[in-house]
Amino acid sequence: MNKLVIIGGGGHASVLLSLIRSHGAYEIAGIIDDGLDKGAERHGLAVLGGEEMLPGLLAEGVTHACIGIGSISVRASLFGRLKVMGYKIPALVHTSAVVAVGASLNEGVQVMAGCILQPGVAVGVNTIINTGAVIDHDCVIGAHAHIGPGAVLAGRSSVGDGSIVGAGAALASGTRVGAGAFVGVGTSVIGDVPDGARHERGPTG
Repeated sequence: MNKLVIIGGGGHASVLLSLIRSHGAYEIAGIIDDGLDKGAERHGLAVLGGEEMLPGLLAEGVTHACIGIGSISVRASLFGRLKVMGYKIPALVHTSAVVAVGASLNEGVQVMAGCILQPGVAVGVNTIINTGAVIDHDCVIGAHAHIGPGAVLAGRSSVGDGSIVGAGAALASGTRVGAGAFVGVGTSVIGDVPDGARHERGPTG
């Protein structure tokens, strides 16, 4: 069984831990978090220390890591550092999620409980598909993005690198959310959202 360390000890880490435990494919070595005391306990796991511990853990045979942090910018930076160190960052799918044959998940993708990903869906590296999100056919989601709980992407819609689609938001078929954009909680998107834009209320387009 591969050994895995979780980076981050906050709320997202607790959801990620539930995902990992749902299929039991990894032995969890513990948690790395610069803001927690070494030797403390978090979510029932030992805190092993801060990021400075990672090279030593890799040398000891903890070859896999996953990022239990929700912040897009922090995740993206950490993903790069872990790759340089030589860690494997697996795509993880909760056993209650439905991922259709023909969907593509890149390294570091996290698909939480109750999600549905239909045929032709492509998800970029290090992206979170959070609890109960529905991604319909042929949607494309970029790297280091976050699709919030209960969000719905209708067929052939797309979300750019580093973008956030808030909880309960809905994208109409064929719409595009640009890179670095933000779609607010419960928002309906019926027209394209430009790169870097914030769309937080009412339909656009």
